[in-house]
Amino acid sequence: MFRIHHEAAGEGGGGGGETNTASNEGVAGVGLFKQKSGVNLQFKNINAGSSKITITDDTGNDEVDIDVVEANVDHDSLSGFVTNEHIDHSLVTLTAGGGLSGGGTIAANRTFDVDASDLTTENTIDTANDTVIFYDASAGATRKTAITNIQGGGGGGADTDLSNLASVAINTSLISDTTLTDDIGSSSIFWNNAYVAKTYLGETGTTSGTAKSNANLVIEMADTNSFGISMLGSTNKKAGLYFSDNADDDLGKIEYSWNSGQFDINVQGLSVLTITSAAFLPSSDSSKDLGSSSKFWDETFTDELVLHNDGAASAASDTIRLSATDLSAGNTMLSVNTEGTSSLGTGTPTQDRTIAIDYNGTTYYILASTSSS
Repeated sequence: MFRIHHEAAGEGGGGGGETNTASNEGVAGVGLFKQKSGVNLQFKNINAGSSKITITDDTGNDEVDIDVVEANVDHDSLSGFVTNEHIDHSLVTLTAGGGLSGGGTIAANRTFDVDASDLTTENTIDTANDTVIFYDASAGATRKTAITNIQGGGGGGADTDLSNLASVAINTSLISDTTLTDDIGSSSIFWNNAYVAKTYLGETGTTSGTAKSNANLVIEMADTNSFGISMLGSTNKKAGLYFSDNADDDLGKIEYSWNSGQFDINVQGLSVLTITSAAFLPSSDSSKDLGSSSKFWDETFTDELVLHNDGAASAASDTIRLSATDLSAGNTMLSVNTEGTSSLGTGTPTQDRTIAIDYNGTTYYILASTSSS
């Protein structure tokens, strides 16, 4: 600041004109008073040192206005400027890494999303050392854990290796991702036993019919294919269908032997029937019936029908029996038709043979002998 001092004439005790003086006051800064020339007090002008400052004579308020021109101030040239604290946001880009999508420059808010579509597929899993990221609700934070620790159903399910099935159970369906591509087991690694309530075997394609609701095994084939069950074996091996219940483990079986090349049908532990490539045989001679006294076959068509009793004549009351229960009019119990000479009876011509016919409770005999009578 500066001060102006004025003294009137005679105040100092002398006779003369007025005395005017001025001086710069203050400890620091630049004084505006320059000098006194005669009776003239001279002051310095206030000047703007650069375009960053403006000085205006505010005559209306008797003021000198000093202001900063912000547009002319170079921010980067100011003392204390740090380049890394002043970045052009449009020149900085955030790029999503592996497993993420989104990003962009920091000139605007950006969002990143988890996206596994561009990750490399890994089919060889080290469940003990490979980890996955998860959100731990109890800790309220994101955590990681080894794959072997991941269990379905809140810790009660099987792991991906099925290595913990001794203590937990599979709690969902095992479904292949693509039909007709994945196997259960392999040609060299077999499952031991399979316990299932109902089994479906089939192929793709349109099928006809509806499976019985109480069936335990449903084999569904495409309409264009043939039905079949293939059983593979070798010498000294047998294959078959075996039937049992909780009380009896040998209700029956249909078994094929590669050694004998025949099928054996067994009911309740007893052999009933043998089927070979040449014959349809009972399990033992003269031990099984074809039909019964109340259940009859309707008609039998054979190229040659041989009725033969190999027992002793004295022990067999009837060598061959032919009977009919349908006695309606017009039915014939026995009809023998041949293109040549027909012969009833067996044995040598010197022996007599008798044919006994039971009709409506009465027995009739036909005697065949070597004589013409």
